[in-house]
Parts: sequence; C-alpha cells; structure tokens
Amino acid sequence: MLGPLELFFGLLSVLLISFIAYFAWKNRAVTSCSQLLLTCCATFVWLLCVWLECTPMFVGWQKLICLTLSQIGALYVVPAFFSYVLYYTGFYRPLLKRVLAALYVWETFVLALVFTNPFHHLIWKAAELKSDRFGELLMQLTTLGNFAMLLNYAVNIISVSIIVFFWSRAQGGVRTRARTIMLAASVFILYAFVHAILPSGRNVLPPIPFMFFISALIGLFGIWQYDLTSLVPIAYQEVFQIIDEGVIIFLESGEVLNFNRAMQDIFALHVNDVIQNDRKGRRRMQRLIEERFPNWRGKDGFGNHQFDVRLKAKCQNRYYHCRIYPFHNQAYKVVGSIAVIRDMTTEHDQTQILQEQAERDGLTGIYNRQTFTRLAEQQLRQGAGPWSVLYFDMDYFKRINDTCGHIFGDQVLCETCTCVAAVIGEKTLFCRAGGEEFMVFLRGYTAKEARLLAEAMRKEVEGHMFVHEGVIVPVTISVGVVTAYTLTFDDYYRYADQMLYQAKSEGRNCVRVWSEEDGAEYGQEG
Repeated sequence: MLGPLELFFGLLSVLLISFIAYFAWKNRAVTSCSQLLLTCCATFVWLLCVWLECTPMFVGWQKLICLTLSQIGALYVVPAFFSYVLYYTGFYRPLLKRVLAALYVWETFVLALVFTNPFHHLIWKAAELKSDRFGELLMQLTTLGNFAMLLNYAVNIISVSIIVFFWSRAQGGVRTRARTIMLAASVFILYAFVHAILPSGRNVLPPIPFMFFISALIGLFGIWQYDLTSLVPIAYQEVFQIIDEGVIIFLESGEVLNFNRAMQDIFALHVNDVIQNDRKGRRRMQRLIEERFPNWRGKDGFGNHQFDVRLKAKCQNRYYHCRIYPFHNQAYKVVGSIAVIRDMTTEHDQTQILQEQAERDGLTGIYNRQTFTRLAEQQLRQGAGPWSVLYFDMDYFKRINDTCGHIFGDQVLCETCTCVAAVIGEKTLFCRAGGEEFMVFLRGYTAKEARLLAEAMRKEVEGHMFVHEGVIVPVTISVGVVTAYTLTFDDYYRYADQMLYQAKSEGRNCVRVWSEEDGAEYGQEG
C-alpha cells in the first residue's frame, strides 16, 4: 500500500510536471518548447497512471488498466525527450530526423502490442502484484519486451550524451542552461537505471515516476532562474559566437550575463590575456566595461543609444563603436540590455588615409590649397586677429628643374618644406599653393613679428645645403607678408600675392610686408 511519503512524492511529481508543461505551452511558438510540451504530456500520463496504480483504491483489473495506460507515457516520453534535446541543442540533422521518426514508429508498434489482447503476450509474459508497501503491479517481460526497455535506456543515454557534448562547447549563460537540463535528465535516468539493474531495487525503491520531483524541481529552477523556455540556445550559441562584433548581454542590474568570443578577442588586446566566460570572468568583464566604456548605460539607463570610444592597446590606438539596445520581457518591461561593440580601427585608419590623401599634397605631405583655405577661413570666423599670411615662392626654380632635373627639383621642394616647418612649428597652417608656391597662416602675430618669422624662414632655406651629384646648389625664396585684423581670406591672399610680386621684382631672396595697422609697405633685403 502506498504510504504518506510516497503519496506526497507522487502528487508532487504530477504537480511539478504540470507547471513545466504550462511554461512550455506558454512558449510553444519556440520549436524546442513544443518538443518539451510533448515530453511533459507523456511524462504526466506516466506519472498519473503509476500513482493511481499504487493507490489502495485501485485493485486487480483496475491496476492492470492503469499499468497499460501508463505505457503510453512511458514509451512516448523517450522519443519526445530525444526530440527536445535535438531541437534544443541544434543537432536536428536529416539523419537524426529519420532516426527519430523510426523511434516513434517503434514505440507505437510496442504500444500496439501492449493494447491488443491477442499480441500483448509478445511483450508481457505474466503479471505479479507486489506485496510491498508500493502495491505496484509488476509485469514480467519477454525477450522483445526486454529489448524494447534496453533500447529506451540507450536512447535516453544518447540524449544525455548530446546535452553533455553541447554543454562542453557552450559558453556563458547558454552553458549554465545546458547544465541545468543535463542535471535534471541525468538524475531521473540514473535513478531509473539503478531501479532496473539492482536485484532488490523494485522491492526497496519507490516506482521510477515517483522520484521525478527531483528532476522537475531542477527544471523549474532553470525556468525561473535562467528562463529556459523562452530562449533558443542554438541561435544564441551559433550566431552569438560566429559574428565578428563583440556582444555583451547585461541584466537590468548591470550584471554581465554572457559575452561572445569576439568580445574576448577585443579585451585580449587591452588586458593581455583572455577573459574566461565563467562567473569570475563575467564579473571582470563588467568591471572593464564600466571602466573602459563609461557611457554604456546612457542618460536614460538602458535606452537605445550609441557612442564611440578610443582605447590604447599595445602602444596603439584602437577605435570602437558601441550600440546599446534594451530588451524587454513579455510585459514590455526592460529587463536588460545588449551591447554590440564593433572594432572600427581598420575603418578609422582607412578614413584617415583617405582624408590625408584628400587634404595633403602628395609630394611634400603638407596641406593642399583647398584644405588650407578651408581651415584658415574657419580660424578667421572663430575670433579676433591679428592674422598673417606668408606667401613665398622658390627663386629661379625653373632653372633648377632645367639644369638638375625634375627629380632633384622635387627634392628641393620637400627639403624647403622641412626647413620652413622647422621654423614655424608643426601646428602652424602650411600648404603648397601650387607648383613652387607656398603659404603660411599665422594667428596673433604683429606685422613686425610676422616679418621676423618670414625672415627666419628665408634664412633657413638660404643656409640649407641642397646637394646635387656632390655639388651644392644655392636655393632661395621670396616672401610676401600681409598682417591685418578685419580682412577676408581672399583679401589676405590678394595682398600677400602683391607683396610676393614686389619681393620678386626687387631682386628676390627678400621679404616684403603689408600691414593694415598703418597701410604701409616695408620689408627687408636678403
């Protein structure tokens, strides 16, 4: 007769499997949940019928009916669970699909033998009512019956093995969910195996379904803690890991739930090791995110936003673009966020190269005229002067090209730019205006200071040794300078051009200046 403790365990198992079936039905749109629902239904029939079979209210032929009906659940739960495992782990392949179909056909065949009076003796030889406290009707199996039972155990072991293999390859939260399913299935199957192989197991141990409450509790814990029924692990496991962008999943509290391999690769550049996707590693990842990506929460918490970050990695700048997306539960309440981090270093470097090519002169490396004009006009709009433009030209440059060749002429242009840059500084606007003409834009220089700087440029070029085939070639420049407060850039350029023309007309290798302060023209000979 069934005791109070066994009665409690039996009812608890029935109740818990009903809860799991409810959650599976609630998320039945997910393929794996449909298979889980089928597994729960088969298990429910098995549990309920065995429990009724062991109650004192059922005797004789009533127990036989319960035992027969329990075989519906006991037989179909095996292929149903196998199907759930295949869908959940993503191992649902054409070959396994045919194996699963054959398994359902086999279980249906066995069930047909059980339910047909002329053929049930092919499965059961005799029935024995146990006189122990369980009051369970025990059927003696034929060779075919034993084969069917062993086949079901083998399929269950294969199912658990698939989950173990999937768990060994999984990472982060997916690994935790797989471990929960693996543990729940292993506990139940191990008990059933011990119950079957121990000689005295059937006399000492409660019926197999009565111990299902342990696995059910583990499963419900997984549903509550890890939301097992609302996730498709293969989508997370495969797509999550193969994409090139770093992805981190945060809970509402800011705790890191999971991250992919690309995210590991990104931080491996900055912390000089690989952050493991375990509990300790996720905590470390959370600290690094808050330290290196301080804007990830955004002004509105988990609101949709994006930002750019520059980080140092092995003495090199790396650039990242971060997009934050909130995700919601079924009540549309924000329960966390997903951060997608893309390494933009290559794109940034390519953009810099293209920008350099568009803004700078290909020979000398200084700004071209268009960029120089744009930047100078921006500075003119930003504040008061004085402003100065130094416009200089290489003296007798055509003669250098004609006598020494254009290759040496290009060398002269580059070395002249080096000389001038050494005088004016790297941050001063400096461009090649065209051919052998160059311009410098200054802010905050008086007319006298601008003239002195121009004179220093002239002397630097004049004193530099330009060597062609072992012979020093003299090179000089003529400079026109304009200093003013209120002119437009076109006016600066026009006055500077006039001063340059005057310098070249008055013998070259000299500086000529026009100042708005007194409207005077003055200069210094070379």
